Amino acid sequence: MSEALHYELGHFNIRTVIIEPGYIAPGMKSIERDNSNAAYHQLREELNGLDSKVTGPQGRTGPDVVARAIRAAIEDEHTPLRVPVGADAELILATRSQLGDAEFESLMRATIGLTW
Repeated sequence: MSEALHYELGHFNIRTVIIEPGYIAPGMKSIERDNSNAAYHQLREELNGLDSKVTGPQGRTGPDVVARAIRAAIEDEHTPLRVPVGADAELILATRSQLGDAEFESLMRATIGLTW
């Protein structure tokens, strides 16, 4: 939708920028998870430890990098349509551009460890 807006609104000199963050820490207070819905049990099990699978011991990048990217996009009129944020975003988007939908999904599922 943002890309469509980019093409339509560019005529009126209205810029649209798509910020594409990687696996960023949300920066929100952690709350206790509601484990009462059994339909999500397998998903919760497979996603358990995702941070260390994806980022290693250093953990996720903080939300401040996304805020800086947004600010830079607002202040710089030459910001491109797409702005990947974080090294993992650049890697994932580069990989995504080289694979079809099914291949990319399969690779991501294998990397994360999803079986469903």
